[in-house]
Amino acid sequence: MTARAPLTEAAFHAVAAEFELGEVVAHEGSTGRGESGFVARLTTSAGTWAVKQLIEPQTEDDVREDVQFVAAARASGVPAPAMLTTRG
Repeated sequence: MTARAPLTEAAFHAVAAEFELGEVVAHEGSTGRGESGFVARLTTSAGTWAVKQLIEPQTEDDVREDVQFVAAARASGVPAPAMLTTRG
C-alpha cells in the first residue's frame, strides 16, 4: 500500500469545480478511513461533501460496482451517503 499525500488546496478547488459544487468555503484533510481510501471534508457554498482519496487506483468497472452496491444498500434501507458520480 502506497502512502498518499494529503489533498492540497488546489485539489479541493479542482474537485469543487469539476463537480460543480459551488465555491470552496472550507476543507479539512483526512477525517476518516474507509475500505478503499481516506475521506476529507469539503464545504462549499452548496453544502458539505465527503471527498474520497483512493489508496489504490480503481478501474471504471470497480467504481461502477461500488456505486451499484451503495445504491442497492440505500434502496434496501441501509443508511449510507449517496455517491455523487456526475456533475451537478
